[in-house]
Amino acid sequence: MIKQITLLGLLSLSLSTNALAQKDSLSNREEVKFATIYLEANRERILGNLQKAAELYYSALQIDPNSAPAYYDLSKIFIENKDVASAEGVLEKSVELDETNHWYKESLVQVYSNREKHKEAAKLYQSLSEQFPENSDFAINYASECVLMGKHKKAVKAFEEIEEKFGVIPELALSKYQFFIAKNQLDAAAAELNKMIDLFPEEPRYYGNLADLYKAQGKTDDAIKVYERANEAIPNNPYIQLSLYEFYENKGEKTRAFDYMQQAFSNAGLDIDTKVSVLLKMFARAEKDEAFRKQTVDLCQRVVETHPKEAKAFAVNGDFLILDGQNKKALASYLEAVKLDPSKYAVWSQILFIESDLNQFDSLVKHSAQAIEYFPTQPASYLFNGLAHNQLKQHGEAAKSLNLGAMLTVGNRFLSSQMLASLGDAYHELGKFNSSDSAYEAALSFNDENLYVLNNYAYYLSLRGEKLEEAKEMSKKTVDAEPNSASYLDTYGWILYQLGDYQGAEEYLKKSLSHGGDQSGEVLEHYGDSLFKLNMLAEASLYYKKAKETGDASEDIDEKIARTQASK
Repeated sequence: MIKQITLLGLLSLSLSTNALAQKDSLSNREEVKFATIYLEANRERILGNLQKAAELYYSALQIDPNSAPAYYDLSKIFIENKDVASAEGVLEKSVELDETNHWYKESLVQVYSNREKHKEAAKLYQSLSEQFPENSDFAINYASECVLMGKHKKAVKAFEEIEEKFGVIPELALSKYQFFIAKNQLDAAAAELNKMIDLFPEEPRYYGNLADLYKAQGKTDDAIKVYERANEAIPNNPYIQLSLYEFYENKGEKTRAFDYMQQAFSNAGLDIDTKVSVLLKMFARAEKDEAFRKQTVDLCQRVVETHPKEAKAFAVNGDFLILDGQNKKALASYLEAVKLDPSKYAVWSQILFIESDLNQFDSLVKHSAQAIEYFPTQPASYLFNGLAHNQLKQHGEAAKSLNLGAMLTVGNRFLSSQMLASLGDAYHELGKFNSSDSAYEAALSFNDENLYVLNNYAYYLSLRGEKLEEAKEMSKKTVDAEPNSASYLDTYGWILYQLGDYQGAEEYLKKSLSHGGDQSGEVLEHYGDSLFKLNMLAEASLYYKKAKETGDASEDIDEKIARTQASK
């Protein structure tokens, strides 16, 4: 690249200093040689070999330094390399050699404008306007360059001449509007826009410019009137409706503002991406403002109705339904989204979380498997699949998914801990206690404060009567962390029972009952066991019977009830 720029710079220097000898005419041999090299230069330029092309153009110009086309084509290379100064030099040479070619002039005037050489640009636009008197663009651009030069009298005269010759032209009106703004003649600018609105009532940009002008002056009510006028003239323009929403929202007229937003969101002319973008900007406010949140849910429904084939519509609808606590409806919307476009993992993730939260384990097995099929390297899907299989007592399938997920989980200690915890549960239910213990210990190596693992591992050890002191230590951590958890209190109480501390067991199991454990047949039965060991037979019998009534007691419950009667 450095070599190329250097070469172009040398070419520019050579040409600008007239290093090429001037020739009046070419011999036949020179004409053939020039044509051959020139055509080859054009071919190389088209192929993108700019350095080679530049070298060939220079060689051609050494043969014929009066070739305007060669200078013009060389300028394209300079422009391609963003060397506009060099481009200007060779284009000026092209125009000097052939003043009738408007392509040369138009390219040069663009370079002048880009380099803010407004005097030179104005002169060339004037020349083009004289050469092509029926082309209004050249005349308008001349007037615009006069404005940029600060030659206001010339600009006004040019505007008048253009309007007299061509009549009212939209581009001219905008140039005049910008001229009046530059001179701070705001009333004149507004009058020009109002004139254009009268002539072209269905052109939205004039309304927008006029409203912005009023807004900049603090004339909010006038700006609103402009957009109301636009809405009457162009009733189905969603961008006008959005602008009216913004004005009325800022003015505090919430109901009227929302009415315009509803119109915009029911308008198929407003594209789905714009609607989604607007909704996402509303999310933070919707989290805090319940009334506003209800409005956004309404807007989402309009998006779904207007764009029933767009997955984005259903996905954003699901997001706001979750925010509003309507998880079942959100789930249905997300499921529709993945039917239309299954390629967004974030939507699948929402589906899996909701189904897990709603305990819809059959659906969770199905949809987590689909998510795995589409995204085989996303470990969270394997976790949900394993959790669902465990809940459905399909522990072998759970272990398969969780093992795969554990292998895929890299760099996420929390997810690794959860994956291995569920794997430990599966192995326990399969009777593979060594594997279960290994999985729990591995889970704790990633997160030694995972209360779920500490509780389950401790509880299963207590059921087997193994490592009870270690189990007690783990369980105590859970009780200290969440002293009102019925499940954790039950586990700790049951470990104390297994250690023969029946008084301590009765104390913690009673706490478990007072924090919701009285709904669990297992906890009621455990409490009955502790009372029985304390020789509180009548009380034990009462809690055994309560446990039996839940339908969640052990197979030994009738025997235990009978034992309390026999011991009296």
